[in-house]
Amino acid sequence: MRESGCFIGLDPSYTGFGFAAFFEPSWVYELHFFKWDKAKYTCHSDRLAAIRDDLTACFRTFPAITMVAIEGYAHGAKYRREQMGELGAAVRLALYDAAEGENWRDPLVVPPTSLKQYAADYGRAKKGDMIEACSKNWQVEVSDDNLADAYCLARYAADVHYNDKK
Repeated sequence: MRESGCFIGLDPSYTGFGFAAFFEPSWVYELHFFKWDKAKYTCHSDRLAAIRDDLTACFRTFPAITMVAIEGYAHGAKYRREQMGELGAAVRLALYDAAEGENWRDPLVVPPTSLKQYAADYGRAKKGDMIEACSKNWQVEVSDDNLADAYCLARYAADVHYNDKK
């Protein structure tokens, strides 16, 4: 039997941010969906600060995080690359603040195609395929693709940690 652990999966996006916590060996999980609506903030810096603060607070609600996995950038993307880089930095700063020196402050970055191959056995799986993979592989029902990706990332982190990645 695997020792206990808490694995976090993050699917960062401005339009819908998936956050999943998966606990071994119980298979208990927790899902959170965040959205930081642009119209709510005076400037982009305020929005990034809110993202950092909210994520830092969320990380701190989990007492013993073992590993964090985050979906990597889509390197072929042509639009909003700078903004996505800033979002990635806000996430990493939240990890740094919450981890207080623990090893999980440096996330495992999983390329999108690797995540899709892991969960759906196809590196070019669509959003619906990832939702279906959660149900098929782990009997977890989600209706949002951001949450599906986040859950798959949490499971990926657990399998990497225990050297079980398929």
